[in-house]
Amino acid sequence: MTTLVPALDWRSLAAMFAGGGLAGVVYSLLVGWRVARRRQLAWSDQLWYALMPIVGYGVILAAAMSIFLNALPSFAAIAAGLALLLVVGIRNAWDMIIFFASQDRRSE
Repeated sequence: MTTLVPALDWRSLAAMFAGGGLAGVVYSLLVGWRVARRRQLAWSDQLWYALMPIVGYGVILAAAMSIFLNALPSFAAIAAGLALLLVVGIRNAWDMIIFFASQDRRSE
């Protein structure tokens, strides 16, 4: 009895990561533009909500391009980009919870 395991070639894998990275960069740029227009936000919020996701998706996109161009597969760079996005997501979720928990409830 044989077992079949689906496998992707390098170009398909690179195309998938490049598509996700490009979509993430475009969306993060849109969110970053909206965040940058809000002058009352602290610099740390602008950094974590706007810049860091762009950097994370940019790293994933650059790693996918290196795979696509037959350079060394940069799985470490993909992992670093995903880890950065994980840290950013955890930090931003924590920041939002602290913000909503500290709001004054007398206005209800």
